[in-house]
Amino acid sequence: MGYVFTIKVINMQAYKKVLVAIDLEHEAEAVIKKALAVSAEDTNIHVVYVVTPLTDALYANGLGLVSPMLEVEDLQQEAIKASKARLTSLVSSFTSANIKADVLVGDTVRTLVDEAKDIEAQVIVIGSHGKKGLQLLLGSTASGVLHHAGCDVLAVRL
Repeated sequence: MGYVFTIKVINMQAYKKVLVAIDLEHEAEAVIKKALAVSAEDTNIHVVYVVTPLTDALYANGLGLVSPMLEVEDLQQEAIKASKARLTSLVSSFTSANIKADVLVGDTVRTLVDEAKDIEAQVIVIGSHGKKGLQLLLGSTASGVLHHAGCDVLAVRL
């Protein structure tokens, strides 16, 4: 006995406010292209890259596992400057879109969730590239954003 299913397709409207969270090391262009694909023509697209504070990285989140470095603030500023240059270069190839790009500093998940709220994003587009364990299907950052965001989250398979 065969079954007949009727599927009603609802005409979805494209998103008007999109936060695109990229990793400058992993296929960021693909994530931006997917964001453009789900966006209306006049969409405000905000592409962000989050730099982890060097104090968190160097001091193992305050556990003091690594001795302090003298020039941490200078190193942090250099990392931000280099990230801004790479991000600007990346988004400049998408000239037809209304794209704003920023480098933010903070805990990646918390910063992305807060930024989405601040700009009243309707969707966060983020790459997924988890490699092992529970993150096999979704990277830990994408998973954290998915569980804490107050808007839709689109994880782009990389």
